[in-house]
Amino acid sequence: MLVVVLLIVSCVAIAYFFSLWLLGKSVTGTKQNRKWIAIFPTILITPLVYFGVMMGYFYIDSYYPSNYFDEAAWHGNKEERYTMSEDLIESELLLGKTREEVIAILGTDYALDTERILLYDLGTVPGGFAFDPDILEITFENGLVTKVIQFTE
Repeated sequence: MLVVVLLIVSCVAIAYFFSLWLLGKSVTGTKQNRKWIAIFPTILITPLVYFGVMMGYFYIDSYYPSNYFDEAAWHGNKEERYTMSEDLIESELLLGKTREEVIAILGTDYALDTERILLYDLGTVPGGFAFDPDILEITFENGLVTKVIQFTE
């Protein structure tokens, strides 16, 4: 709660001093009047500054590195598998493989195993509102992998 209050006060201060600076450049009113006149632009600018700061925070917070698929890392750290999922999907490493070949590569710690679908937990992708883990869905048709996608549970 304290961080949010400090953020809002900082946004108001930035907007207020920016307004004062602009009014000083335009030579509007007297020095005393500018302090009062600056309140109106501050009310308009503060939400924009706050929005910009929050968007920057969510952009930075949701960043995560994308790594090449590494079988040892996949088995070693189940909570950060999402870093390798993009490479696993884009390289089409699993397409055309049988269920046994997929399990040999990704392991037996799948979340769900049906005749047509195999699901693996990827861990929770970082982000401002990320609470649910991502899932790697591997779809089989006629015993071979036809589709590999990632989704949030």
